This record gives sequence, structure tokens and C-alpha cells, in this order.
Amino acid sequence: MAGLMISAPVRTLLSLDREIRRAATGSGARIAIVITAIASLGAMYAITLSAQPSARATLAALCAVVVVVLTVVAPLLTGVGDRGLVPAHVRHLPVRADDLRRALALIGARSGVTVFLVVGLALTPVAVPDVSPVARIVTAVIALLTVGVALAVSRVAVLRLDAASRTPRGRILSTIGGTVVAAAAYAAFLLLGNVSTSFADNTFLRTAVRVLPTGWAAVSSEAVDDGRWWVPVLVAVALAGLGALVVRWWTSAVSAALDSTPPRSRTDRRRTTTFRARGPMITAIAAESRLLLVDPRRVGLLTMPGVFLLVGVVLMATSTDIYGLQYGAPIVILLTSSMFANSYGLDGAAAWRVTSVPGVARRVIDARLVIAAVVAAAFGAVGTVLGRLVGDPSPRTLPVAAAVVVAASLATAAAGAVQSAASPYVVAGQTAGSAFNSRGSMTGRAIGWTLAVMAGGALLCLPGVLIALALPGVLVWLAPVVSLLLGGCIVAVARRRAVALVTSRGPEIFATVSA
Repeated sequence: MAGLMISAPVRTLLSLDREIRRAATGSGARIAIVITAIASLGAMYAITLSAQPSARATLAALCAVVVVVLTVVAPLLTGVGDRGLVPAHVRHLPVRADDLRRALALIGARSGVTVFLVVGLALTPVAVPDVSPVARIVTAVIALLTVGVALAVSRVAVLRLDAASRTPRGRILSTIGGTVVAAAAYAAFLLLGNVSTSFADNTFLRTAVRVLPTGWAAVSSEAVDDGRWWVPVLVAVALAGLGALVVRWWTSAVSAALDSTPPRSRTDRRRTTTFRARGPMITAIAAESRLLLVDPRRVGLLTMPGVFLLVGVVLMATSTDIYGLQYGAPIVILLTSSMFANSYGLDGAAAWRVTSVPGVARRVIDARLVIAAVVAAAFGAVGTVLGRLVGDPSPRTLPVAAAVVVAASLATAAAGAVQSAASPYVVAGQTAGSAFNSRGSMTGRAIGWTLAVMAGGALLCLPGVLIALALPGVLVWLAPVVSLLLGGCIVAVARRRAVALVTSRGPEIFATVSA
């Protein structure tokens, strides 16, 4: 019966949405997101229902915040096709704005996002302890109103993200946002497990989660049993008003997206001016740095060590320092080598101009050595500082951390140069939001290189660590010096090998990146 009430244009748009999703290539990402969503909901229910009764309302409100935030930022983690129909798909077709709005509203109501919101926010009426059936029903009604507001906000987020992802800068920002969101979500669940024991009676937390709209359902349940019926009425009116504002925002966003023209690529005259007189090494470093920052897939790889830093800090605060942040963050540093494992693969056909001229290849490899060392050392330094702030700031461990940062950074630089020549491959066309897929698109040879780099880097760190632990007084500072000397030798050998590989395998690399 409901299908008969849908007009033919809307039904056509719904069919188009199904075809777009069916043709999307991110099936693996969709499955991962569904599994993560189910596991997250199960974890939230288990944590909340197993907590003390006095802490359940606070935990339920906190879980509601996490659910809504994940719903709003979920488009960052999916590909363009996975987001379904957007106004850009029908901008040049004779489609009425009202029909498009109805179709988008039905798509949103039928999506898995709605199920995730309903199940997640249903935790509040289920978890609130010792309340009357009437109060529980009122809480459920308020939770449903909150679902409607959150769903409308998520649809606005889809429109805004789609518009942003059609510009180079927007693709880069969405890539960074996707990786940060995934790490933040994981960190939030790690912290959530400690809320019931550490912050159950924290007045600030209890107040903060109730002030937000996601906590109004818990406030309403407490007010009904106290006889303050005006509180749920006021909350319902406020949510209805907020929902009306968001729907109006979404309506105008659909109209603006349907009527706008696609963005045109602009050329920066400052970048097309004559070549500045500067050294070839500086020129190569500048060119490689720009390639690293303007390609969304490379940016996704670049943000991965930062994600591990965030997760490492949370794990250190909640359990143990499994990444060794206090001692130079060797695992985080060595993981940056995966960023350079596909350097030529991401260059596309431009790799031929590099690999066909040995002199140019040497400059590019030198530039990548410098960039890899600087990036790895920066992540190591930041990780060490964070680890010492959260953990043990003893000065005794500082020489160990310095030796590890130096050795691991040079190992990463050496590996970055060799990997890009020894394991060239193509990363399939991906969207800005699938940064994790970029990391997973490596060939078996490149994955083997990454594991070998981590093992070799650990061995390279070992002499400096032993010296720092064995020598007394100021002699402990010989540790980073020894690491620098050993690492310098490794870098020299790796550079020589990389140049030989690029020179001999130029046609093979070109064929691989042009496939």
C-alpha cells in the first residue's frame, strides 16, 4: 500500500539509488562498517547494563552521544557510491526538487543508519533503572524524536560531504577526517569501558551528557517520576523545533545542490610561473612534498601513524604502553614505511619520466629519503612526548627514546626508498574516505617488505637501546650517536640499491603504474 502512494518519479529515483549502491566498489568497506556497528552496539549495551544502577543513565546518555556522532560522520568512512543518490547525480535531469526530497527522505528512513540510531538510542529507555512504566514510555518517545533529529543531521552531512568530495581540497580533508573519525571512535569505546568504574559519580560528566540533546531522554525519565511533567513536554517541543530547523536546512541544501553548477578546476598562476632558480635537491623535495600532500590516497597513508598515536595514547591511559610511546614509539615510526611502499604506484604515468632518466631518479629517491626520515622522526618525537606526558617522565628513559627515534626513522627512510622501487603496484581508484583501503591495497611483496622493515628496524634500534641501558652518566648519550652511524650506513646501502632497481626496472614500473 505504501508503494502505491509513491509517485512514479520518486520510484524512479529510488531505483536509481539502488543501482548506484549496487555498482559501488566498496562492498568490503560496507561489510566492515556493518560488523563494526553491530559490535559497537553490543559493546554499549553490555557496558551499560552491567554497570551499577546509579551509573546507567549517565552511560546511556554517553552512548547516545557516541551513536549520533558516528551516524553523522559515517559518510566519511564510505565511498561515493555507498552514499547512494545525491543531487549531483540528477542535476542535469528534469527532476523536481520536491520529488528528489521525497526520494532522499525515503532513502534515509530505509537505510541502516536509521536502524543503528533506533537501536542505539533505545538503550536509554532500556537502561534507566527503577522507573515507572509511564516514565519508560515517555523516555522511548523522546528517544524516537532524537532519532528523527539525528537522522536529519546525518542526511545534511551526506550532502555537504558529497559537495566537498568533488574538490581536491575536500577530498583531502575528508580523507583525514575519515581516518581521524575511525581512530576517535575506537578510542571512545576504549574509554567507554572505564567510565562505569572511573567516572560514574563525576558531576561534570553527568551534567554534560544531560545538557546535550542526546541526554534529554534520560532527563525526561527522571522528571516524570518526580511529578515534573513540564520537563518532557518542554523537551519534546525543543526537539520538534530543532528537528524543524534541521529539516529546513536539509531542504535548502538539496535545492542548492540541485541548482548549483559543478565546481571547475582552477589553475594557480603562481604554480605555473617560471621555474625558480633553486637547487635540484630542493626542487625534488618540494615536488615530492607536494605530491604527498595533494593526493588524497597518500594523505590517507600519511594520517595512519597519527591514528596509531591516538590509539596508543588511549591504550596507555587505560591499560599499557603496547606501542612503546615512552621509548621512542618504534612501532608507529616503522609503520610510516607503508606510506612510501607505493610511492611510484601513486605517481601514475609520471613515474616513467622519473624512471627513464637515472639522474632524475636519484634526485627523487634522495628526496623521498629525506621526507621519510623527517616524517618518521616527527611522529616519533610526538609519540615520545605524549608517552612521557601520560606515562613515566623519568629522564633515564630519554636516551633510549632518542636512540630509538633516530634508528627507526633512518630504517624507515631506507625502506621507503627501496620499497618504492622493489614493490611498485597500482592502488585502484578509491575515494577520499577509504584511507584504510589504501593501506590494504598492497601486493604480497609490499606487505612482506613492510613486515621485514619492522623486524629490521627493531634490530637496528637494539644497539642504541643496549648502550643507553648499560653505560653510566653522560655516556648514555652515545646511544643516539651509535644509532645515527648505523642508520646512516643502512641508508647509504638502501639508496644505492634503490637507484639500481629504478634504473633496471624502469619499464616494469611504468607498465605496473599504467595498468
